Amino acid sequence: MDSPDSQARARAWKQIASSVLVLASLFLAGGCRQEETTPQLLSATASFACDARQGFFNSSEADAAAIRREMDSIDRQIKDLQAAIASRQQELAALPSAEKSDDMVKLELDIQSLQVQIAALQDKLATLQNQLKALQEKEKSEQATALENEIRGLKAQLTELQSTLQRLQQSLNDASYSGQNLVGYIEQLSIGGLRLTEDLSVIDPVTAGSVSMAGVLNLITWEGGYSEPILFSCQVSAANQQQLAALTSSGLDGAEVVFAYSVYAYDQQFKAYFKCFHTNSIPLKGLVTHSGGTLSFAIDANPSGGLTEPPSYTLTLGITPQPIEQELHLGMSSSDRFVKTWGVAAR
Repeated sequence: MDSPDSQARARAWKQIASSVLVLASLFLAGGCRQEETTPQLLSATASFACDARQGFFNSSEADAAAIRREMDSIDRQIKDLQAAIASRQQELAALPSAEKSDDMVKLELDIQSLQVQIAALQDKLATLQNQLKALQEKEKSEQATALENEIRGLKAQLTELQSTLQRLQQSLNDASYSGQNLVGYIEQLSIGGLRLTEDLSVIDPVTAGSVSMAGVLNLITWEGGYSEPILFSCQVSAANQQQLAALTSSGLDGAEVVFAYSVYAYDQQFKAYFKCFHTNSIPLKGLVTHSGGTLSFAIDANPSGGLTEPPSYTLTLGITPQPIEQELHLGMSSSDRFVKTWGVAAR
Protein backbone atom coordinates (compact mmCIF):
# COMPACT_ATOMS: atom_id res chain seq x y z
CA MET A 1 0.00 0.00 0.00
CA ASP A 2 1.31 3.38 -0.96
CA SER A 3 2.26 5.93 1.69
CA PRO A 4 0.32 9.21 2.02
CA ASP A 5 3.18 11.09 0.32
CA SER A 6 3.10 8.72 -2.64
CA GLN A 7 -0.63 9.11 -3.00
CA ALA A 8 -0.27 12.91 -2.93
CA ARG A 9 2.38 12.88 -5.63
CA ALA A 10 0.24 10.60 -7.79
CA ARG A 11 -2.71 12.98 -7.51
CA ALA A 12 -0.45 15.90 -8.50
CA TRP A 13 0.81 14.09 -11.57
CA LYS A 14 -2.75 13.24 -12.63
CA GLN A 15 -3.70 16.92 -12.42
CA ILE A 16 -0.66 17.96 -14.47
CA ALA A 17 -1.38 15.29 -17.09
CA SER A 18 -5.01 16.36 -17.32
CA SER A 19 -4.00 20.00 -17.79
CA VAL A 20 -1.50 19.16 -20.54
CA LEU A 21 -4.06 17.01 -22.36
CA VAL A 22 -6.66 19.77 -22.19
CA LEU A 23 -4.19 22.33 -23.59
CA ALA A 24 -3.16 19.98 -26.37
CA SER A 25 -6.79 19.37 -27.29
CA LEU A 26 -7.50 23.10 -27.40
CA PHE A 27 -4.46 23.91 -29.58
CA LEU A 28 -5.00 21.09 -32.06
CA ALA A 29 -8.75 21.61 -32.32
CA GLY A 30 -8.08 25.02 -33.90
CA GLY A 31 -6.33 23.39 -36.88
CA CYS A 32 -8.97 20.87 -37.92
CA ARG A 33 -12.08 22.04 -36.15
CA GLN A 34 -12.63 18.63 -34.57
CA GLU A 35 -12.27 17.30 -31.00
CA GLU A 36 -9.15 15.24 -30.28
CA THR A 37 -8.39 12.99 -27.33
CA THR A 38 -4.99 11.98 -26.01
CA PRO A 39 -4.65 8.83 -28.24
CA GLN A 40 -5.15 11.10 -31.28
CA LEU A 41 -2.19 13.39 -30.53
CA LEU A 42 0.30 11.26 -32.46
CA SER A 43 -1.96 11.35 -35.56
CA ALA A 44 -2.51 15.11 -35.39
CA THR A 45 0.01 15.75 -38.18
CA ALA A 46 -2.26 14.12 -40.75
CA SER A 47 -5.48 15.58 -39.39
CA PHE A 48 -4.01 19.08 -39.15
CA ALA A 49 -3.60 19.22 -42.95
CA CYS A 50 -7.35 19.29 -43.52
CA ASP A 51 -7.40 23.10 -43.87
CA ALA A 52 -3.91 23.60 -45.25
CA ARG A 53 -4.53 21.51 -48.38
CA GLN A 54 -7.37 23.72 -49.57
CA GLY A 55 -6.66 26.01 -52.50
CA PHE A 56 -2.95 25.33 -53.09
CA PHE A 57 -1.34 26.05 -56.46
CA ASN A 58 -4.06 28.32 -57.77
CA SER A 59 -2.16 31.17 -59.40
CA SER A 60 -3.99 34.02 -57.77
CA GLU A 61 -3.50 36.54 -55.03
CA ALA A 62 -6.29 34.89 -53.04
CA ASP A 63 -4.34 31.61 -52.93
CA ALA A 64 -1.19 33.37 -51.80
CA ALA A 65 -3.15 35.16 -49.08
CA ALA A 66 -4.68 31.85 -47.93
CA ILE A 67 -1.24 30.30 -47.68
CA ARG A 68 0.03 33.24 -45.65
CA ARG A 69 -2.96 33.02 -43.27
CA GLU A 70 -2.37 29.28 -42.81
CA MET A 71 1.31 29.93 -42.12
CA ASP A 72 0.43 32.53 -39.50
CA SER A 73 -1.99 30.10 -37.83
CA ILE A 74 0.63 27.35 -37.75
CA ASP A 75 3.21 29.73 -36.34
CA ARG A 76 0.86 30.76 -33.53
CA GLN A 77 0.07 27.12 -32.71
CA ILE A 78 3.76 26.25 -32.59
CA LYS A 79 4.44 29.08 -30.16
CA ASP A 80 1.48 28.08 -27.96
CA LEU A 81 2.57 24.44 -27.87
CA GLN A 82 6.14 25.41 -27.07
CA ALA A 83 4.89 27.58 -24.22
CA ALA A 84 2.74 24.74 -22.88
CA ILE A 85 5.63 22.29 -23.01
CA ALA A 86 7.93 24.72 -21.23
CA SER A 87 5.35 25.28 -18.52
CA ARG A 88 4.77 21.57 -17.97
CA GLN A 89 8.49 20.87 -17.96
CA GLN A 90 8.93 23.53 -15.24
CA GLU A 91 6.15 21.95 -13.17
CA LEU A 92 7.71 18.52 -13.64
CA ALA A 93 11.11 19.77 -12.59
CA ALA A 94 9.65 21.43 -9.49
CA LEU A 95 8.24 18.15 -8.14
CA PRO A 96 10.31 16.28 -5.52
CA SER A 97 12.65 13.72 -6.94
CA ALA A 98 11.16 10.27 -6.57
CA GLU A 99 10.56 7.15 -8.45
CA LYS A 100 8.45 7.97 -11.46
CA SER A 101 4.93 6.63 -11.38
CA ASP A 102 2.92 5.51 -14.38
CA ASP A 103 1.28 8.91 -14.51
CA MET A 104 4.66 10.60 -14.73
CA VAL A 105 5.70 8.36 -17.61
CA LYS A 106 2.42 9.08 -19.35
CA LEU A 107 2.99 12.79 -18.85
CA GLU A 108 6.45 12.59 -20.38
CA LEU A 109 5.03 10.68 -23.32
CA ASP A 110 2.42 13.37 -23.77
CA ILE A 111 5.16 16.02 -23.74
CA GLN A 112 7.09 14.06 -26.35
CA SER A 113 3.90 13.82 -28.40
CA LEU A 114 3.53 17.58 -28.25
CA GLN A 115 7.12 17.94 -29.38
CA VAL A 116 6.35 15.66 -32.31
CA GLN A 117 3.37 17.83 -33.15
CA ILE A 118 5.57 20.91 -33.08
CA ALA A 119 8.05 19.27 -35.43
CA ALA A 120 5.19 18.28 -37.75
CA LEU A 121 3.83 21.80 -37.71
CA GLN A 122 7.28 23.18 -38.43
CA ASP A 123 7.60 20.82 -41.39
CA LYS A 124 4.18 21.89 -42.60
CA LEU A 125 5.16 25.52 -42.19
CA ALA A 126 8.29 24.93 -44.27
CA THR A 127 6.16 23.21 -46.93
CA LEU A 128 3.78 26.15 -47.01
CA GLN A 129 6.69 28.54 -47.31
CA ASN A 130 8.04 26.57 -50.26
CA GLN A 131 4.60 26.48 -51.87
CA LEU A 132 4.23 30.24 -51.42
CA LYS A 133 7.67 30.83 -52.93
CA ALA A 134 6.84 28.53 -55.84
CA LEU A 135 3.54 30.35 -56.37
CA GLN A 136 5.28 33.73 -56.36
CA GLU A 137 7.97 32.50 -58.74
CA LYS A 138 5.31 31.04 -61.01
CA GLU A 139 3.44 34.34 -61.07
CA LYS A 140 6.69 36.19 -61.77
CA SER A 141 7.53 33.69 -64.49
CA GLU A 142 4.11 34.13 -66.09
CA GLN A 143 4.43 37.90 -65.92
CA ALA A 144 7.94 37.73 -67.39
CA THR A 145 6.70 35.47 -70.20
CA ALA A 146 3.85 37.85 -70.93
CA LEU A 147 6.25 40.80 -71.03
CA GLU A 148 8.64 38.91 -73.30
CA ASN A 149 5.79 38.06 -75.66
CA GLU A 150 4.68 41.69 -75.66
CA ILE A 151 8.23 42.84 -76.38
CA ARG A 152 8.55 40.36 -79.24
CA GLY A 153 5.25 41.58 -80.65
CA LEU A 154 6.35 45.19 -80.43
CA LYS A 155 9.67 44.37 -82.08
CA ALA A 156 7.84 42.62 -84.91
CA GLN A 157 5.56 45.63 -85.35
CA LEU A 158 8.58 47.94 -85.29
CA THR A 159 10.36 45.86 -87.94
CA GLU A 160 7.26 45.86 -90.11
CA LEU A 161 6.82 49.62 -89.70
CA GLN A 162 10.48 50.25 -90.52
CA SER A 163 10.18 48.08 -93.62
CA THR A 164 7.03 49.92 -94.65
CA LEU A 165 8.75 53.26 -94.03
CA GLN A 166 11.67 52.24 -96.22
CA ARG A 167 9.31 51.18 -99.00
CA LEU A 168 7.41 54.45 -98.73
CA GLN A 169 10.63 56.46 -98.75
CA GLN A 170 11.83 54.58 -101.82
CA SER A 171 8.48 55.11 -103.50
CA LEU A 172 8.67 58.79 -102.62
CA ASN A 173 12.16 59.04 -104.07
CA ASP A 174 11.09 57.23 -107.22
CA ALA A 175 8.02 59.45 -107.53
CA SER A 176 10.12 62.55 -107.02
CA TYR A 177 12.14 61.73 -110.10
CA SER A 178 9.58 59.88 -112.20
CA GLY A 179 7.35 62.91 -112.63
CA GLN A 180 10.30 65.19 -113.37
CA ASN A 181 12.63 62.68 -114.94
CA LEU A 182 13.14 65.04 -117.83
CA VAL A 183 13.80 68.72 -117.14
CA GLY A 184 14.51 71.07 -120.03
CA TYR A 185 15.15 74.72 -120.77
CA ILE A 186 15.38 76.96 -123.83
CA GLU A 187 18.67 78.68 -123.21
CA GLN A 188 18.42 81.00 -126.18
CA LEU A 189 15.76 81.67 -128.84
CA SER A 190 15.54 84.13 -131.73
CA ILE A 191 12.72 84.06 -134.28
CA GLY A 192 12.80 86.31 -137.35
CA GLY A 193 15.45 88.47 -135.75
CA LEU A 194 13.53 88.81 -132.47
CA ARG A 195 15.54 87.44 -129.56
CA LEU A 196 13.59 86.51 -126.50
CA THR A 197 14.75 87.82 -123.18
CA GLU A 198 16.22 85.21 -120.80
CA ASP A 199 13.99 86.36 -117.97
CA LEU A 200 12.83 83.13 -116.31
CA SER A 201 14.83 82.26 -113.21
CA VAL A 202 15.15 78.49 -112.82
CA ILE A 203 17.37 75.93 -111.06
CA ASP A 204 20.17 74.20 -112.92
CA PRO A 205 19.63 70.49 -112.09
CA VAL A 206 23.36 69.73 -112.24
CA THR A 207 24.75 72.59 -110.17
CA ALA A 208 21.58 73.42 -108.22
CA GLY A 209 22.36 77.07 -108.92
CA SER A 210 19.98 79.70 -110.20
CA VAL A 211 20.12 80.46 -113.95
CA SER A 212 18.10 82.60 -116.34
CA MET A 213 16.43 80.99 -119.36
CA ALA A 214 14.24 82.13 -122.25
CA GLY A 215 11.78 79.27 -121.75
CA VAL A 216 10.96 76.18 -119.71
CA LEU A 217 10.31 73.13 -121.86
CA ASN A 218 7.06 71.18 -121.64
CA LEU A 219 8.14 68.68 -124.30
CA ILE A 220 10.60 68.31 -127.15
CA THR A 221 10.74 65.74 -129.96
CA TRP A 222 13.08 64.76 -132.77
CA GLU A 223 12.76 61.60 -134.82
CA GLY A 224 16.50 61.28 -135.33
CA GLY A 225 16.87 62.01 -139.03
CA TYR A 226 19.32 64.58 -140.45
CA SER A 227 16.56 66.69 -141.92
CA GLU A 228 13.85 65.91 -139.37
CA PRO A 229 12.50 69.00 -137.57
CA ILE A 230 12.79 69.59 -133.86
CA LEU A 231 9.42 70.30 -132.31
CA PHE A 232 8.99 71.70 -128.82
CA SER A 233 6.56 73.40 -126.47
CA CYS A 234 7.76 75.71 -123.72
CA GLN A 235 6.61 78.34 -121.27
CA VAL A 236 7.70 81.96 -121.81
CA SER A 237 7.26 85.13 -119.80
CA ALA A 238 4.50 87.69 -120.33
CA ALA A 239 7.00 90.14 -121.84
CA ASN A 240 8.17 87.59 -124.39
CA GLN A 241 4.58 86.55 -125.09
CA GLN A 242 3.73 90.11 -126.10
CA GLN A 243 6.65 90.28 -128.51
CA LEU A 244 5.84 86.89 -130.01
CA ALA A 245 2.18 87.85 -130.47
CA ALA A 246 3.26 91.00 -132.35
CA LEU A 247 5.66 88.93 -134.45
CA THR A 248 2.83 86.63 -135.52
CA SER A 249 0.90 89.48 -137.10
CA SER A 250 3.92 90.50 -139.19
CA GLY A 251 4.30 87.04 -140.74
CA LEU A 252 6.84 84.29 -140.14
CA ASP A 253 7.13 82.68 -143.55
CA GLY A 254 10.79 81.74 -144.04
CA ALA A 255 11.71 83.20 -140.67
CA GLU A 256 15.10 82.13 -139.36
CA VAL A 257 15.36 80.54 -135.92
CA VAL A 258 18.45 80.50 -133.73
CA PHE A 259 18.13 78.45 -130.57
CA ALA A 260 19.94 76.48 -127.91
CA TYR A 261 18.44 74.12 -125.34
CA SER A 262 19.28 71.50 -122.75
CA VAL A 263 17.23 68.56 -121.53
CA TYR A 264 18.26 66.79 -118.31
CA ALA A 265 17.51 63.25 -117.13
CA TYR A 266 18.08 61.64 -113.74
CA ASP A 267 20.69 58.90 -113.43
CA GLN A 268 19.33 56.42 -110.88
CA GLN A 269 22.70 54.73 -110.47
CA PHE A 270 24.70 57.87 -109.69
CA LYS A 271 21.75 59.75 -108.15
CA ALA A 272 22.42 62.86 -110.22
CA TYR A 273 21.05 64.71 -113.24
CA PHE A 274 22.89 64.70 -116.56
CA LYS A 275 22.28 66.28 -119.98
CA CYS A 276 20.50 63.75 -122.17
CA PHE A 277 19.54 65.92 -125.20
CA HIS A 278 21.16 69.30 -125.82
CA THR A 279 23.10 71.59 -128.15
CA ASN A 280 26.14 71.77 -125.86
CA SER A 281 25.26 75.48 -125.37
CA ILE A 282 26.04 76.13 -129.06
CA PRO A 283 23.15 77.87 -130.88
CA LEU A 284 21.64 75.91 -133.80
CA LYS A 285 20.21 77.51 -136.91
CA GLY A 286 16.94 76.55 -138.52
CA LEU A 287 13.72 77.77 -140.12
CA VAL A 288 10.14 77.82 -138.86
CA THR A 289 8.70 74.52 -140.09
CA HIS A 290 5.82 74.34 -142.56
CA SER A 291 3.37 71.52 -141.92
CA GLY A 292 0.69 71.08 -144.60
CA GLY A 293 1.13 74.65 -145.71
CA THR A 294 0.86 75.93 -142.14
CA LEU A 295 3.68 77.31 -140.05
CA SER A 296 4.43 75.32 -136.88
CA PHE A 297 4.19 78.29 -134.58
CA ALA A 298 1.70 79.28 -131.90
CA ILE A 299 1.69 81.46 -128.82
CA ASP A 300 -1.14 81.32 -126.28
CA ALA A 301 -3.03 84.48 -125.50
CA ASN A 302 -3.77 83.43 -121.93
CA PRO A 303 -1.49 82.19 -119.14
CA SER A 304 -1.09 78.43 -119.09
CA GLY A 305 1.30 75.63 -118.22
CA GLY A 306 2.89 74.75 -114.90
CA LEU A 307 4.41 78.13 -114.12
CA THR A 308 1.77 80.19 -112.34
CA GLU A 309 3.93 82.78 -110.58
CA PRO A 310 4.92 84.72 -112.48
CA PRO A 311 2.32 83.94 -115.17
CA SER A 312 3.67 82.15 -118.24
CA TYR A 313 2.41 81.42 -121.73
CA THR A 314 2.81 78.36 -123.92
CA LEU A 315 4.89 78.68 -127.09
CA THR A 316 4.74 75.88 -129.66
CA LEU A 317 7.42 75.83 -132.38
CA GLY A 318 8.68 73.50 -135.07
CA ILE A 319 12.20 74.10 -136.48
CA THR A 320 13.65 72.61 -139.68
CA PRO A 321 17.47 72.60 -139.98
CA GLN A 322 19.17 74.99 -142.32
CA PRO A 323 21.37 73.35 -145.01
CA ILE A 324 24.43 73.07 -142.77
CA GLU A 325 25.75 70.27 -140.60
CA GLN A 326 25.17 70.86 -136.93
CA GLU A 327 25.54 68.70 -133.83
CA LEU A 328 22.96 67.36 -131.42
CA HIS A 329 24.31 65.84 -128.21
CA LEU A 330 22.61 62.90 -126.57
CA GLY A 331 23.29 60.84 -123.45
CA MET A 332 21.89 57.61 -122.08
CA SER A 333 23.53 58.09 -118.67
CA SER A 334 26.12 60.21 -116.93
CA SER A 335 28.88 58.35 -118.77
CA ASP A 336 27.21 57.07 -121.97
CA ARG A 337 27.14 59.95 -124.44
CA PHE A 338 27.18 60.40 -128.23
CA VAL A 339 26.69 63.04 -130.97
CA LYS A 340 24.42 63.04 -134.02
CA THR A 341 24.26 65.33 -137.02
CA TRP A 342 21.34 67.64 -137.61
CA GLY A 343 21.04 69.21 -141.08
CA VAL A 344 22.74 68.42 -144.40
CA ALA A 345 25.31 70.74 -145.92
CA ALA A 346 24.42 72.14 -149.35
CA ARG A 347 26.55 70.85 -152.28
